[in-house]
Amino acid sequence: EPIRDAAILECGNCIIDNCIAQERKILRKKAQIMEIIFKSFEL
Repeated sequence: EPIRDAAILECGNCIIDNCIAQERKILRKKAQIMEIIFKSFEL
């Protein structure tokens, strides 16, 4: 039983890590878009 519980915990951590990675990816994308907008205003 403990082995199975550990596997479930691992899986949960993996899901959380994936969510965080997705969030960061989205934030990075938004930052890039903002940068492009600012640069176009500077011209």
